[in-house]
Amino acid sequence: MQRTVTLPTFRFVQQAVAEQSKLRRVREKWLLALRIGIVLALVGIFLKPVLTAPLARTNGAKRVVIAIIDNSLSMQATLGGISGYARAKGQCENLLDSLDPQDRANLIFAHSVPQSVLSRPNNDTLSLRQALDKTSVTLERGEMAAAVRLAKEQIETVRSGQKEIWLFSDFQRTNWASINAGDFLKDSRIVAVNIQNGQVGNSAVTELRLNPVTPRAGEPAEVIATIWNASDLPRTFSVTLRCPELSLERAANSPAIAPHSSGTVTFALTFPQTRLYRLTAEIPADALNADNTRFLVADLRQSLTVVLLTDAAKNSRRAAYFVARALNPNPNAPGGVRVIVKNADTLSDTDLQTCDALVLADLQTLPADRIALLTRYIVNGGNLIGFLTNEASVGQYTALNRALERGERLPFVPVQRLDVGDRAMSFSEARYRSPLLQLFRDASIADLGKAKFRRFFLTDNPDEKTEILIKYEDGTAAAARRVVGAGNVLLCNFSPATADSDFAKMPEFPLLVHEFLNGLTGENRERRDFAPGGTASATLAASKLKNGQVRAITPSGKDAAVTVDRAGGVLIDRADEIGFYTIRVENKEEAVMAVNASADESDLRPTETRQWQSSQPQSAKITTAHANETPDDLQQERPLWHLLLLAAFGLLLCEQAVFTPRRK
Repeated sequence: MQRTVTLPTFRFVQQAVAEQSKLRRVREKWLLALRIGIVLALVGIFLKPVLTAPLARTNGAKRVVIAIIDNSLSMQATLGGISGYARAKGQCENLLDSLDPQDRANLIFAHSVPQSVLSRPNNDTLSLRQALDKTSVTLERGEMAAAVRLAKEQIETVRSGQKEIWLFSDFQRTNWASINAGDFLKDSRIVAVNIQNGQVGNSAVTELRLNPVTPRAGEPAEVIATIWNASDLPRTFSVTLRCPELSLERAANSPAIAPHSSGTVTFALTFPQTRLYRLTAEIPADALNADNTRFLVADLRQSLTVVLLTDAAKNSRRAAYFVARALNPNPNAPGGVRVIVKNADTLSDTDLQTCDALVLADLQTLPADRIALLTRYIVNGGNLIGFLTNEASVGQYTALNRALERGERLPFVPVQRLDVGDRAMSFSEARYRSPLLQLFRDASIADLGKAKFRRFFLTDNPDEKTEILIKYEDGTAAAARRVVGAGNVLLCNFSPATADSDFAKMPEFPLLVHEFLNGLTGENRERRDFAPGGTASATLAASKLKNGQVRAITPSGKDAAVTVDRAGGVLIDRADEIGFYTIRVENKEEAVMAVNASADESDLRPTETRQWQSSQPQSAKITTAHANETPDDLQQERPLWHLLLLAAFGLLLCEQAVFTPRRK
């Protein structure tokens, strides 16, 4: 019987051969793959492939190019000693250089009102270059949505050619927040060129306000400066307050302000006289100096300006008379509320722009165009106080309520006037927690429940957004406030006329009127801050303007174009500078207006243009470029042979490493 005997040494040889064969097969597969890759790379080198440029001209088509150049305030910010606008101009010049003679182009400068160099794109590049040389950066807020709409309207008129819209900007997030790819035409190529190479740190004085809003001479007051820290680190700022009328220059340090947050610095002072004071708050220089200073006018001569809209004759002893006397019992004394009486025919935009509140009483007619004017005033931040005084109030407030935008309404709408005669009604319930009724929390100071009302209105039901301030004994709203748009509407369902109530005879009536007025204007009076690129306005006594020469003087001492109406409105047509504008009549200073940089321009963090595409995937295609990429870089094809050569060399090294067996 035979028996197989395996020798130990022979068994080890078999195992070694098997392992080497397995390793050899793996190595051979890798070598094959690497050598195929080397051959393919060499073939690719000889074929000279190129990467198609994002903006390569298609089939020799003529280009139609519209360039939007941001020349708003934020483009003044410097990085490495060069402003963003200087970079944008250089990039735009490169774009014009890349055009062929048959191509068409246009430039749109984007600031408060977009400015188009040509009415439509054409091949007059000489005019475009001249405009680019002459135009400089402004102090204005950028209205980018309007600039994009203008570019879209112009490029829609083009029927053929390769349509391109170039955006040269720092893409400051506030200005560009509302833009997305859906705002452009689908068949347009959009190129967003961010001209800043890195993050620009900035700080700003974004607000300067008074507390109280209407200080009185000789009483303590506060000037509060709000500082914005746009850096990535907590910072403490030195703030300097100046007032030449007080010979004041005082510095104070802010608390540590967190990154991309705001903090305040408060200065306590007293205004000794009933006059006008110019206040300036300033922080040290940084990358954007224009927003480091803020200006405020404290005019103690006229604390508040109220326009009283009425058809009642002067001294007629109707409701409007008692309202005017409650607002200012002594119109000739300085420091009181200034009451400007108007009727519907003489009311103008200038009146509404310069007043702190509009009061309606004893109106017989209110035409449709005046209703539109009042609606615009309210939703843009105005304060309206309406007294329901006659039968015409039903139709007037019903029409005003209908004219408001969807989702907005008045606090209530009068339905029917009631005459209860000897069964006079009283105020029975009030919301004393409201800022508009704070004075009446202590009944020993004033008691609203003593007044008797013989006439008032039934109303519809207020909604949940309405603040009912006072109610009658039967539950009908006597006074209610509602926020409408950016403004306030306060309706008073009572009349101070002696035929309707005895309220005008009581000291509580003027107190209530002033509480309403101060409560409405206390939070938003500084909204009348004027900004570069817009108008600036003031209202003077018409008697001062009859024969006097009116001059408007800019902060730099130049004359500004001014429009004067017979009712006392003085309008500076365009305020291009930051600082104090002065109105002089017969060389006497009559009014001062503060023009400040828009706080929206101070946050220099850019928006992400890549998100435009993700939010609207089916819209225009957007190419994002950086400051160091020229238009030629985006239009020229990029050769790939050098990359393939590097790939072949790398594969060859790998092949040698795999082919050469390791030595043990």
